[in-house]
Amino acid sequence: MTIPTVHDVAVAIAGSLLALVLLVVAPATAAPVYEWTDEAGNRHFTDNPYSVPEGYRARPFTPAPPGRATNPPATAPTPAPTPPAPTPTSVPPAKALGASEAVREGARLSADEALMLEQRLNANPTDLTDRARLLGYYFSGSRNTAGPAATLEARRRHILWLIEHRPEAELAGLSEATIDPAGHALADRAGYELARSAWLEQVRRRPSDTAVLRHAAKFFTLPDKDLAERVLRQGQRAEPQNTAWGDQIAYLYALGVMAIDGLNKNGLPTSIDRAQEAGPFARKSRQALEASSRVSELLVAGRVLTMYGSIVRGMRLTQHDHSVLAERLFKRAETLGAPRQQVADELAQVYEFRRQLNAAGK
Repeated sequence: MTIPTVHDVAVAIAGSLLALVLLVVAPATAAPVYEWTDEAGNRHFTDNPYSVPEGYRARPFTPAPPGRATNPPATAPTPAPTPPAPTPTSVPPAKALGASEAVREGARLSADEALMLEQRLNANPTDLTDRARLLGYYFSGSRNTAGPAATLEARRRHILWLIEHRPEAELAGLSEATIDPAGHALADRAGYELARSAWLEQVRRRPSDTAVLRHAAKFFTLPDKDLAERVLRQGQRAEPQNTAWGDQIAYLYALGVMAIDGLNKNGLPTSIDRAQEAGPFARKSRQALEASSRVSELLVAGRVLTMYGSIVRGMRLTQHDHSVLAERLFKRAETLGAPRQQVADELAQVYEFRRQLNAAGK
């Protein structure tokens, strides 16, 4: 639940008395004050432009010069004036970009630029480039400017729109469009439950849409591996000739064996659920990998176990040596026809990581 600050509470006022009080009592380093006007012509003030209700425009508050009345006429409230159009130097131009490029661009936005993009997107909600930019902004550090509560609310709003309207879009499959229920500063339990329901509805509506199934599976990979497996199997049935589904299941099983429940934006592990290291999904995953007869799946799982297993062991998140299983999978892949030199190279990596960790006493 979002707990608003005092300034986040929308207070209708007659004239500019509250605004003057805000300016008088605020310290010199206070954040800028923004204002917006509701349908009844009442003016509202806030130091958080992201708390303004959707459909309204926030603009920086500028007090009137001494002696000039600022009250709107009592009998004819004036609507909020439309802010000037952003200049090309103040907001990214409205041009289509790839989702990954757009989120990288969004990570460099200032708070004012993000606010202008929100206003532009409000006028054209189908613009996936601007939505991707904003998700990049909220994912990469807006907590320092917009604040934690406003950041979570904005991410939730954009991600839910994306799942409902464009679940097949590339953006829906990026980390920036995922909500985790716990584990880090952007975790949002309530938002996760809403997004979970929305993805399940899309899977029900579009049972053979492989892009939707792939994105839904990614969403569930960390918090609900059983559900992720179910969606991946559905994709495998919809596209039986595509071996990538089996490789993705092998990747999921490798995460399951290690009970990894957190990945950073580069896809590397940050946390594990120790209660699940010996849980039913971990056991099922190990058994499925050891019984696999597909070379590509064995190689995928072996590489993930080698790399991620070394990381979580090096971080002292676990005492398990997952390189033992990786070694077995690589050797099984060789018996099933994997190139001998490729397997030798994979095993050399396993042994080197194992040597380094043992030397470090981990």
